[in-house]
Amino acid sequence: MTTREIFEVAVKIEEDGERFYSEVAKGAKNEDLRKFFEFMAGEERKHAQRFREIAQSVGLDETYLDSDEALAYLSEVVSGRIFPSYEDMIVWVKNRDLPDVIDYSLGMEKETVIFYLELSHVVRDEDGKRVLSEIIEEERKHIRMLMKLKREGLS
Repeated sequence: MTTREIFEVAVKIEEDGERFYSEVAKGAKNEDLRKFFEFMAGEERKHAQRFREIAQSVGLDETYLDSDEALAYLSEVVSGRIFPSYEDMIVWVKNRDLPDVIDYSLGMEKETVIFYLELSHVVRDEDGKRVLSEIIEEERKHIRMLMKLKREGLS
């Protein structure tokens, strides 16, 4: 698997996250919640764009991952066993209350951090490593924001 293909998987994860948060924002019960989830959707959109830019960089087609363990994990990601499809996310979140949606979102953000940490160990491209590092920190920020929302409980 090339580094470009890996970043294309990351683009899909971020695009699905954007669509998920946009859908949650539409169903928000108040303006603050709507704005929060729209912000989260915007963050995912920015991440997808950054990964797209990296995926288009010169030389990424020539860089292959050489870890069997990493390839096995990525295979699980691509097949939908680690990250559910957008459709599955929407089905799950329908008719759920805010605490459930926050918990689900926290789980997805944590899985994303784990995925990107795994990638950072196998991607050899320095630009790719830098972008991954930056996005990992942003995903951690999302986790902190969701935890704060959970504690404060906007409804």
